[in-house]
Amino acid sequence: MKTTRRQFLMLLGGAASAWPYGAIAQTPSKEAKRMPAVIPSEAQVIEWITSLSNWGRWGAEDQAGCLNLITPAKRQQAAALMRDGTTVSCARPITTELTPDVTYQVQRYMVDSGEGRDTDPPERRRVRRGASEFIGMVFHGATITHIDALAHYSWRGQMYNGTPASLVTSREGAQSHAIDVAADGIVTRGVLLDIPLVRGVPWVPPEEPVMPADLEAAERQAGVQVEAGDILLVRTGNYRNILEQGPVPGTAPRTACHVACTPWFKQRDIAMLGTDTSNDVRPSAYPNIATPLHTVALVGLGLWLIDNANLEQVAAACQQRQRYTFLLCLAPLRLRRVTGSQSIRSPCSKRREHMERRDRGTTSGAPPDRPSRPQHTRGCARRGECGGAGVPHMGEPA
Repeated sequence: MKTTRRQFLMLLGGAASAWPYGAIAQTPSKEAKRMPAVIPSEAQVIEWITSLSNWGRWGAEDQAGCLNLITPAKRQQAAALMRDGTTVSCARPITTELTPDVTYQVQRYMVDSGEGRDTDPPERRRVRRGASEFIGMVFHGATITHIDALAHYSWRGQMYNGTPASLVTSREGAQSHAIDVAADGIVTRGVLLDIPLVRGVPWVPPEEPVMPADLEAAERQAGVQVEAGDILLVRTGNYRNILEQGPVPGTAPRTACHVACTPWFKQRDIAMLGTDTSNDVRPSAYPNIATPLHTVALVGLGLWLIDNANLEQVAAACQQRQRYTFLLCLAPLRLRRVTGSQSIRSPCSKRREHMERRDRGTTSGAPPDRPSRPQHTRGCARRGECGGAGVPHMGEPA
């Protein structure tokens, strides 16, 4: 079935001067004049789970999937891209704020705090020196930056490589294909494809998906070629849209890479896909497969996903240097039998201006390498960020 998407060539105009990460093209480039998109049928998408499959490619017992494409030589290639040592976070702040796009509110319980330390009696001061908290969250969803391990999805009772989905149990968790497959960390070359930059718009409209033609146009714009073992980061501007326009309910339309891109991902042999979206177009066009990209990628290809990244700072760094490849390091939490993880980030060695939507739309002045720290007390109802929760970080774009 062929469907033609309407062209959306909105000129940014004076809004560019208010955007702190550098100018965006004021007029659409030739690449922005996109060809009509071919939307695959549901039958075709389901067929891709088999025809694009990497099952057995790295052995019958393999649980790593496309992470196998990150070889020692690939890591060495990535390390050679480091030039001035600047790091840039790909993190969204993890917050206890309850917004329309939040499915499960992040929980914070202070086990102990600094309150009353100045008035405690001497014997109490000797035993009460620290502050600590409990943090609870469901990182899967549309708000927290996280990695999807291959245990996160199944199709017709099977996970990647034909492993029974029943190995993920309510008692034991993910007994196969869990996040601890990547316990030693993930280091490789990252490639950023900036779709709004090519289209000449601030962000891809929620009702328009990213198609293979968009990826190829962004490659040409950046002067890069996506290669085997790369982590591909696709910026749609979705996070900028959230920062400027506010979050929307999960039932609202959302852009993402369309499942039509999965043959392109297979052809390029990428190790992971990361975007500033939840990695599936909403609403789904398919009645029997609500999240087609997740299903084809995680189950068929064994392609790990990074959902809900913040790609604004790395896009600014790439534009500044006119380089769109870089060393990319991810450090998943060493969780046992878990279907994914937020990632531990390294602090930035060079601070950058940033935009961060806080509370009622105010802008925080904290740099991206240090979360804002609201003055909370035990029982305080004011919502703020949960400091210390980590996410991916970027090496120096090169």
